[in-house]
This record gives sequence, structure tokens and C-alpha cells, in this order.
Amino acid sequence: MRRPLHCHTKSISTDCIERETPMNARAAMVHHEARAEAAYTAMYDAAPHNVKDCYEDACFYLAQAIRIATQLGLIEEALRLEKCRERLEAVYNHQFRYVGR
Repeated sequence: MRRPLHCHTKSISTDCIERETPMNARAAMVHHEARAEAAYTAMYDAAPHNVKDCYEDACFYLAQAIRIATQLGLIEEALRLEKCRERLEAVYNHQFRYVGR
């Protein structure tokens, strides 16, 4: 049964997106997190031989979000995202690792 990662954060204003500001980086972090959630969801709908690709995409996007949070000094956000990554790994290992082999 699919359970969401629950790593969403509050949405932010995108008024500053066109300028190079910390808000621009924060928007990128939120975007990567959303992409990770989408890849996680896709794991449940993917053909067995494509599940690992979805998992790796989710890991990549979470890593990018964690990197940005760390660079911005958002330690609590980085820790929250790291917990999401750990949950993603646990779900993959428990439910998907040997699917399609």
C-alpha cells in the first residue's frame, strides 16, 4: 500500500524567482522535493523493471533538495529531507528491491 513520504513543506512565494536570491534557491529546493515525491509515487505505478529508475530519480531529487537546504543553512529542512530519503530507502528495500528480478 502506498504511503506518502510526507516530506512536503509549506509552499513559498515565487515572486523572487527571476532574481538570483536565496528565495530562488529555496524555490529550487521545493521544486526538487516535489519531483522526488512524484518519482516516489511513480514507483507504485511503474512496470517492475522501471521501479529502480523511479527510486533513483527520487533519491537524486532529494539529494539536490538536501544540498540546497544545507547551502542555505536550513538545517531543520535538511534534516527533514534526510528523513524523507531514509524513508524512501526503507520503502524501496522493503517493497520493491526484488520486484522484477
